[in-house]
Amino acid sequence: MSDTEKFNKLANLISVFTPSAPIEVKTFFAGRETQISKTVDTIFETGKHAVLYGERGVGKTSLANIIPAFINAIQSNLNNQSEDNHITSNFITPVKITCNRDDSFGSCWKKAFGSITLRTSKESIGFLPEQKAGEETVNLDQILLPQSQEDVTPNDVISALSKLQASNFLFVFDEFDAIKNEKVRRNFADTIKSLSDNIKSATILLVGIGDSVSSLIGEHPSIERCITQIGLQRMSNEELGNIID
Repeated sequence: MSDTEKFNKLANLISVFTPSAPIEVKTFFAGRETQISKTVDTIFETGKHAVLYGERGVGKTSLANIIPAFINAIQSNLNNQSEDNHITSNFITPVKITCNRDDSFGSCWKKAFGSITLRTSKESIGFLPEQKAGEETVNLDQILLPQSQEDVTPNDVISALSKLQASNFLFVFDEFDAIKNEKVRRNFADTIKSLSDNIKSATILLVGIGDSVSSLIGEHPSIERCITQIGLQRMSNEELGNIID
């Protein structure tokens, strides 16, 4: 192999193997079949939520980034079969935010709902892909949550989501380990429990550094049955080889 060929191969490898930055596109993601399967199964299971944890740099954010692509592929397949098998499936809208150490329970959900835009017109109201003439837009945090983020409670989130049950949502809270306030973690645990019991159209995925679920969300036995624990270890040599391939 010539030096030029080696250089070209190395350049290609650098473009797909980016350990210092998360993967954004499903095409460049390899491995983690078990964790992907568990995450996707959880999202499609009524009343279930998930916590994705592991040490720093093992690919948690990358996995969370490409999960919507797998969900969309499954839902497209279901919709293609709908006429013959009478299957109906409302598409899941992914909502991903990155937490920081200054976040409160209210600020997290304000950011989450603030990234969902509702477009209205005289003829219709809904989550429309493109804004057209005569339409107005409003972010859902402005109409479904208290004005002050400090006033937002788990009951407010449940009430807001109960008004959106015609649509399905996946809420991904990345870098959840940045939140150290025990009250905030407890509010998230209470929200997950209430969603599992009452709201079937929304799933929460918490992502963060930790060696267990309790290290991220604390000890809350009441939510154990409604949480799938997904641990992410360092990639094996075989999985690293898949990236290169």
